[in-house]
Amino acid sequence: MELPLINQQWIKNELGTLYGERVVKDINRINELYEYYDGTRQAWPVATGLEYVPNQTITNYIKTLIKSEARFMMSRAPEIKFVPRQKSKSAKNTVPTEETYDSFLADVLNASRWQRKLIQAGRDCFIGKRVAMKLSGGRGQPLSVDFRPAQEFVFETAMDDVNQLTKIMFFYQIAGQQDECDKSKQRIWCQRYTMRDGRCYMDQGTFDGYGNPENEGNIVAQDTGLDFIPCFIILNDGLTGDLIGESDVEVLITNQGTYNHVNSDDVDALRFNMFPMRYTVDASEDSASQIKIAPAAYADLATDPSAARDSKQAQIGIMESQFAYDERVENRLNRTKSDMHAMLSVPNVSLEQLKGLAQSGKGMRGLYWDLICRCNEKWAEGWDDALRWMAESLVKMARAYNTVQLPELAYTIQIDHLYPIPEDEEDERLNDVAEVNAKVRSRLSYIDKWQPTVDKDAELAQIMAEQTTLEDGYTGVVTKELSGASP
Repeated sequence: MELPLINQQWIKNELGTLYGERVVKDINRINELYEYYDGTRQAWPVATGLEYVPNQTITNYIKTLIKSEARFMMSRAPEIKFVPRQKSKSAKNTVPTEETYDSFLADVLNASRWQRKLIQAGRDCFIGKRVAMKLSGGRGQPLSVDFRPAQEFVFETAMDDVNQLTKIMFFYQIAGQQDECDKSKQRIWCQRYTMRDGRCYMDQGTFDGYGNPENEGNIVAQDTGLDFIPCFIILNDGLTGDLIGESDVEVLITNQGTYNHVNSDDVDALRFNMFPMRYTVDASEDSASQIKIAPAAYADLATDPSAARDSKQAQIGIMESQFAYDERVENRLNRTKSDMHAMLSVPNVSLEQLKGLAQSGKGMRGLYWDLICRCNEKWAEGWDDALRWMAESLVKMARAYNTVQLPELAYTIQIDHLYPIPEDEEDERLNDVAEVNAKVRSRLSYIDKWQPTVDKDAELAQIMAEQTTLEDGYTGVVTKELSGASP
C-alpha cells in the first residue's frame, strides 16, 4: 500500500524534490516489508486451469524470528542509572541525590508504559529500518516517552552532523476518515518540530487530502521552551552517514519464499501419493467404471469378454513414483530454516537440544553467544545513545517546565543490558569470595555487588567487630597456654 498522495507531496515540499522522492520510495518499500512481516505479501499467484487447486501453505518464520530477536534484546528493559561524577555527601537519613534522579526517571518511564513500548519499538526498528523516540510534555503536563514507526515521520539533519536534528515532521491518516475518491473528506494529522535561532518551535494541525488546513487559525508555531528538538532517530544497522538504516526482514524474504514453496509442494506431493493414478488391464468397461476410491471399497473386476478368448485375466494396479524425496525435502526445509536463523544470529534450538544445558547458565550463554553479540551491536549502534539522550533530555525538560524539583548533580548515565539467560550465581559468588580472601578484591566491592540494599558501613563495622572478637579470643587462649594456665 502506497502513501496517500498528500503525504508524498508534503514530504517533497519539506525535504526537497530529490531527497523527498528517495524518502517516499523508501517508505513505500517499508510498507511492503511490514506486509512480509504480517505474512500477507508471502502469498504467490498459482496456476489456473489445473485439475486440482495447488496447496499454498505459509509458515511465517519472518515474524517468529523478528519477535524472538526483539524478545531476547528487550523483554527485560535495560537498567538506566544516574552515576554521580563525585560521590554525593548526603546527610544521614537523607536520600542521595542520584537516587532522586533514578526515582524521577523510573516514574516517567512507568507512566509511559516503557516496557511494552520498548519491545514494540524494537520490532518496528528491525522491520522498518528506523524508529523515532519522542518526548512530550509542557508546563502543567506530565512528561512522557513514545515511539513512532518509520512510515509516520520524516526528518532533516544538520549539514555537518547527521546526528543533529534540525527538523522532524510526524503525520498519519486519521482512522475512519479516509476516502480515496473524495480527498476533501480525508483527514491527515501533522506535527512539525523545527529549530530557529537556537529555539525549538512546534506547529501541528489537521489537513484534508488536498493539503488545506481544517482550521487554519490553530496552526501556529509555538515555542516549546527547549533549545533542542525532543526527538531522537534510532537506525537499525547501516553505515557511516546513513539516514535510512537496514531492515532485518529484507534478508529473510528469499528464504521465506523458498520455505513456503517447498513446504506447499510437499503437501501436494503427499496428496498425489494418497490418491495416485489407478489403471486396469483387460478389464471390462462396465466393471472398470464401477471402481470407487474410498475406505473399505471393493472392486468386482470382470475380464473383458474379447480378451477372455486369449486366456487373459483382468488386472488393476497403481502407478507410484519410485523417487524417494522424504529426506531431500526435510533436508531442504531444515537448511532453509537454519539459514534464516543464522542471518539474524537467533539460535535454532529445540527442547531436545536444551536438555543438557538446562542446568548450566554458561552453556545457555554459549548457545546464545552470537545473538548476545548481535544485540550488543544494536545497543552500541544507536539504542544506548538514545537511552542516554532520553534520560538527559527528560531532566532538561523537567527543569524547563518546572515539572519536578531536581537538585544539581554532575552525572554520567550508566546502562546495564539484561538478557533472559540464567546465570551461574553460585559459582560467581564462590569466585568473588575467593578474590576477597586472596585480597585482590575489597569487602566493600563484594557487598556492593551481592547486598546492594544493606547499610554498607554498618555491615563492614559488624565484620570488623566479629573479626576482632575472634582474634581476641584466640589471643587469650594462646597467652594462657604459654603461661601454663589451663584454658
